[in-house]
Parts: sequence; C-alpha cells; structure tokens
Amino acid sequence: MIRTATNVAGQIVVPVLVARGEGRLDEAVLNAPPQPLDEAPPVRVNRAPEPTPA
Repeated sequence: MIRTATNVAGQIVVPVLVARGEGRLDEAVLNAPPQPLDEAPPVRVNRAPEPTPA
C-alpha cells in the first residue's frame, strides 16, 4: 500500500511540476476550492416496451 501511495503521489506531482515549468498551469484552477459534484443522473430502468395502440 505504501508503494501505491508513492505512485499515486508521483502521478499527481510530476505533471503539475512539468506544466508549471512550461507555463501551462492555471494556478487559479489548481488553487480553487473543491466544487460539489453534480447530482447523479437518474437511473434508467429497463422495462418492456409499451404496446402501441392499433
């Protein structure tokens, strides 16, 4: 689990450092407070098709 945590941290830090070094990092987005996720879309229930009127 320690190795996984190290790998995850590296996968986060390295792109940020590279983007910052190339001047492509948007600091306002990086430092913005977290936003709540949108509500999950409604779950679709598979039903038998409605009979069509004749």
